[in-house]
Amino acid sequence: MPAPDAPGSHLPDPTEEDVRTAARAFVTAFDRHLRTVETRSGEADPRVAEAFGELRTAFLDYEDTLYDVYDEVVPFEVVEDDEFDDDEDDDEDELDDELDEDDDEGDEDVEVSDLGDGRR
Repeated sequence: MPAPDAPGSHLPDPTEEDVRTAARAFVTAFDRHLRTVETRSGEADPRVAEAFGELRTAFLDYEDTLYDVYDEVVPFEVVEDDEFDDDEDDDEDELDDELDEDDDEGDEDVEVSDLGDGRR
């Protein structure tokens, strides 16, 4: 049996109703995620991670179906974990740069010739 994306597979193209079904599933997942966050038992509540995954999956399904049927995109995207980590590193680099600039504020540049040679 060929894989769904393999040539020769005969999956039907998504329909307008499939887009509406995916949109409803996305809204339902959004609501469930919010309710789970509101009632979480702590920072590491596994229900939140599960709801997050379901929301992510529902969004990607909606996004794919919307594009397949209407050739339309949404104005946001899913950030992968490694991209998020890179963004955190960039934020730390920017903070370091800002701190370096703050350290330099008020410092006057002194040229060697301004110091003299110490002889009188």
